[in-house]
Amino acid sequence: MKLLHVSDLHFRAHWFEWVAAQARDFDAICLSGDLLDMFGTHQTSLRAQSKWVRDWLREFPGRLFVCSGNHDWWDRDGVVDTDAHCGWLDKMARPEVTVDGQGAYCGELYIFCHPFRFPPVWPQAPHGKWILLHHLPPALAATGGSGNGGTDNGCRDLTAALTMAARPPWIVLSGHLHQPKSWRGQCGSSWSFNPTFDEVASFPNHITIDTDSGVVTWITERAGTWPLQVL
Repeated sequence: MKLLHVSDLHFRAHWFEWVAAQARDFDAICLSGDLLDMFGTHQTSLRAQSKWVRDWLREFPGRLFVCSGNHDWWDRDGVVDTDAHCGWLDKMARPEVTVDGQGAYCGELYIFCHPFRFPPVWPQAPHGKWILLHHLPPALAATGGSGNGGTDNGCRDLTAALTMAARPPWIVLSGHLHQPKSWRGQCGSSWSFNPTFDEVASFPNHITIDTDSGVVTWITERAGTWPLQVL
């Protein structure tokens, strides 16, 4: 089985179009948060951005797993708003699209999508290997540390949950840190992957996972291609 992992699309329409075009070549595509851009780079409100992304999700031509990131949330501010707190993404759930708080099989592999701002707990996964989508990488892993050797910006609660879990995930797919120390790392027995972010690239940095061979490959426009054996 082949999976494609992408993160931090930040409302770049041409990157969304690129992802949709890859659907026919993969059994599933995993998006680990920050579909929107809260900083207003595109001068489009989060609500308007979410409407565009919802239309994209409705028309997506393949199997998709999506978890939310910090850019995908806004608060209700005391009014009734069913799209706030990433409610807009929850509404997109369908058999082909698994979203926050949901898990499903893809072939023999179970994949769970963890919602941002929620504690790192998940339902007991079925037996066998499984994958966790979690926007923040785990603390103490190279994927959560700053590339310049500075602060560890990973999620300490996730690290604690992974190290104490009876059956931790085989792989944690994250994003959030645009330039981490490394695209790959480990937390306990779990592999951690972060595709990183290159804002000037014509396509998003991404990771391919071949579950049969156990080869994970980081692919970028400007830093080349880097395979890794994880079995």
